[in-house]
Amino acid sequence: MERWEKKSYKLEGEVEWKTEPGYKIFVADRVLRFDVPNDWTAIPGTDSFVFHDLPPPDDNCRLESSILHL
Repeated sequence: MERWEKKSYKLEGEVEWKTEPGYKIFVADRVLRFDVPNDWTAIPGTDSFVFHDLPPPDDNCRLESSILHL
């Protein structure tokens, strides 16, 4: 069972995270940030998450990451 869940937050105060046009900000567990193209899809796995430029198996590029808590 995947242990990931999607949440969206509006930042309060003077905090502003910006990214280039055509990109979205992805933050994992408050420790990892990626700016990924808007049209990429995130697919959560058991211990990681994977961004795909196209739906698999037709994708040309993947970005996969996991977080290890010590």
